[in-house]
Amino acid sequence: FFSGSLCPKWTGIVAVAAAGDMNTTQSPSPVDDASPKICEVNGGGLLLPLFGNNEQNWPLALRDVLYLLGLLWSFVAVAIIADLFMGAIERITAKEEVVHIEHGGEKRRFHTRVWNYTVANLTLMALGSSAPEILLSIIELLNNQMYSGDLGPSAIVGSAAFNLLVISAVCVACIPSPDIKYIKQMGVFAVTGITSVFAYLWLIIILQISSPDYIDVWEAAVTFAMFPVLVLVAYFFDIGLPQKLSKKVLQAEELSEVSVPKAAKQGQVVPITDKPAGGKAGEKFRLEETIAERMKQLKRETDTSMNDFQLRNIASEIEGEMPKSRAMYRIAATRTMMAGARMRRANEKTEQRQIAEKPEEPESAQPRASDSGDLKRNGPPSIGFTAPQVKMFLHAQDFKVNVQRHGSLAECVSVQYTCEDTETTVGSGHFAQFKGTLTLQAGEAQKAIILSPPEDRKARGFSVTLSDPAWVKPPRSEEARMIDSERTTAGTSISPIPLGSSESHSAQSACGLGIARVEVTLVDEEDPGTVRFEKDAYEVKESSGDLVIKVLRLGNPSTEVSMKYLTEDDTAVAGKDYEAVEGTLTLLPGEKEGNIVIPIINDEHYEKAEAFRVILTEPERGLKFDETTDGGAERCIAIVTIQCDDVVKNNVDKILAYVNTHAIQVGANSWAQQFVEAVYCNGSPEAQKEAGVMDWIMHIISFVWKLLFAFVPPPSILGGWLSFFIALVFIAVLTAIIGDLASLLGCCLGLPDLVTAITLVAIGTSLPDTFASQMAAKDLPHADAAIGNITGSNAVNVFLGLGTPWLMGAIYWTIKGPTDDWKQRFSTAGKYGQYDIVNRYPQGGFAVPAGDLVFSVIVFSICAVICLGTLVVRRKLYGGELGGPTVPKYITVALFLMLWLTYITLSVLKATIPGFIY
Repeated sequence: FFSGSLCPKWTGIVAVAAAGDMNTTQSPSPVDDASPKICEVNGGGLLLPLFGNNEQNWPLALRDVLYLLGLLWSFVAVAIIADLFMGAIERITAKEEVVHIEHGGEKRRFHTRVWNYTVANLTLMALGSSAPEILLSIIELLNNQMYSGDLGPSAIVGSAAFNLLVISAVCVACIPSPDIKYIKQMGVFAVTGITSVFAYLWLIIILQISSPDYIDVWEAAVTFAMFPVLVLVAYFFDIGLPQKLSKKVLQAEELSEVSVPKAAKQGQVVPITDKPAGGKAGEKFRLEETIAERMKQLKRETDTSMNDFQLRNIASEIEGEMPKSRAMYRIAATRTMMAGARMRRANEKTEQRQIAEKPEEPESAQPRASDSGDLKRNGPPSIGFTAPQVKMFLHAQDFKVNVQRHGSLAECVSVQYTCEDTETTVGSGHFAQFKGTLTLQAGEAQKAIILSPPEDRKARGFSVTLSDPAWVKPPRSEEARMIDSERTTAGTSISPIPLGSSESHSAQSACGLGIARVEVTLVDEEDPGTVRFEKDAYEVKESSGDLVIKVLRLGNPSTEVSMKYLTEDDTAVAGKDYEAVEGTLTLLPGEKEGNIVIPIINDEHYEKAEAFRVILTEPERGLKFDETTDGGAERCIAIVTIQCDDVVKNNVDKILAYVNTHAIQVGANSWAQQFVEAVYCNGSPEAQKEAGVMDWIMHIISFVWKLLFAFVPPPSILGGWLSFFIALVFIAVLTAIIGDLASLLGCCLGLPDLVTAITLVAIGTSLPDTFASQMAAKDLPHADAAIGNITGSNAVNVFLGLGTPWLMGAIYWTIKGPTDDWKQRFSTAGKYGQYDIVNRYPQGGFAVPAGDLVFSVIVFSICAVICLGTLVVRRKLYGGELGGPTVPKYITVALFLMLWLTYITLSVLKATIPGFIY
């Protein structure tokens, strides 16, 4: 049983313990020239071969096929568990915490993000995407009795070569010609690109120059320390520290012609989605420039005013271009490959239904959020200013005085206006020349009288007076127009009908004017005040319908201000518990409050109280948020809690106390949904109906793994940490299996570990990243996410994937010293005798024979410099790194693929042919 069924490695250890001298303290000998190889009888890895020596006697051809298929199937498993792993990381890094701060004797609630985005992307996100390569090096070290192996380091270098050369080629090719996509944050790409090349040059220095074939503790420590240094430097750039220290230098660089893409110089429309910014502002996706550019582009194409449907389409496009995390693209790519559940927005169906069902309305007929409840839409019309005194900025491009109509909006009305210079006006009657008729069409609640400023900008005020409100007749029939023509010919003129006259269309009594005169004071600068929600927290019943949230304006209300607002899920889910809203709230001069209306959905489910947030952001025209409220000076937050209408005091409350019926319907937030996605092709019964042949093939291949990993706790439990650690254990076990399978396959084929590492292992672990980068290249308007993640990931792989095991090994062998096993392994008669390590380092230590590994790193470094240089040249010649004219694009693709094949070919020849090159 022991000789035929157990893993040979453990069989050998048992045999040594049983047959050896019980008084000896000598440990089992490490693998040397006399020891069997992993694919030979009594040989083995950490977990494989599964059937022990019986398997070692199988035909080599059969074992080659089985090990290859097993390796490929293990790659499928790693990709699927990485889906859950990255989902847990996404939940962890997106966490917000609520803190209570006492201000003025009153405790206020504030929301703050726990993880900085850049730090999260370089730590947990990097670990998520590179976990197999990093764990492979660590497991190989532990399995090899703390001796360095070839599989882990070679897999890291091979993965870096595939990532930079092959993934870059895919991203360049996937952009249809002649479209161009460029790296927007070129400074960040330069830092990560230089760091990634330096990381591999550092390997050459410590393995070939500083201490050849040997890693000292300080070298391993510096390698590992480069990772937190990289994170710290990236964090400093994220919070804007370099900008603060050298503002003038950065401004000069921003104005430099080199940083402007060629497409922008030639006047082409280039999408802009964000602005580099420091601190928390740097984490926000800046939409203003993108929206303005898209609206101008649509106006040029259609030459018409935009309707509600077009505005919704623009909003949908902008939302699709918002930066997505590295985890989202990795998960989406894996699910696409394995016929898993497709990712979509939580309120996607709700938005589609709104677009399909809501009829188009004139823009003027749609009331503003601040109009709700403020104006009566019934009764006779009344026209007037919004306030008797207002202040405006002296240096504004023009002066807009708003006229408000109360009452019925069904009629077209007009009013006369005249302007006068006030006593504070310096000049020669500039404003007295403005007079005329203001007409409000049916449906228009307000309109502005627009006045141009005097050239000398010395005026300090003016007044506007309204008079003679009148109802304007609607379009008349052809017969009536002929009669009017005869009357006009006879000298009878047609004039508007005064409101309330016997001919009035509404047959209602005259309303007169509201505020008929406004005094306008022009100031150089004016504080528009602060805004806040009326309350920090709201409670609403599920059946209450619309919730009206009041926004209060504190201070001087004399100027027009605006701010953005949006809703954000907490335990309540948009589209299930409430309708998500987003827009701009504008407060006109004189208005001290405005309303945001949020529809509450009554789904008639029994559920616990659920909450969502209403957030005010991006105040304009000098407006500020009340710093004493939740959100501080940057935003204003209110919590809305939806209470269930039925309060049932029985045991059902206890059973359902922690159950959210909507959570079961939201992606990977529940065990139930994980099993549904595992069982159905494409993740749901509806999507399965549209599955193709390839979807079914991949679903059948991955079904066992999907079902197994569905038992992993969903990220909604314990903030994602439980899912994180359990998924990490699964990845570690699968990585050990992959390491054994790769070594078994290489041994059966007669190939060194380096060859299988830089080919099969590197390709298998990098395929999900390939599809993720391709999706990012197609989905986003710029190339940062597609290419920038490659260089950053390559550097992190060296610092963590090699720095961690090498530091462990260096410390271990420094403490332990040169044992008999160590001397035998590295003696001139041993496997690594050509390196003469025993004589050069008699004190012992962590030996890493450079040989094939350093040669592979040198070849990759040369290819990496050529690749990055080509991307820089493409930016200068064609205005971007991805896409471009057809012929240059495919020449670039061919060059990158040729570089990768050259790297593979030279590395394989060096590892398999003794004396090749040197």
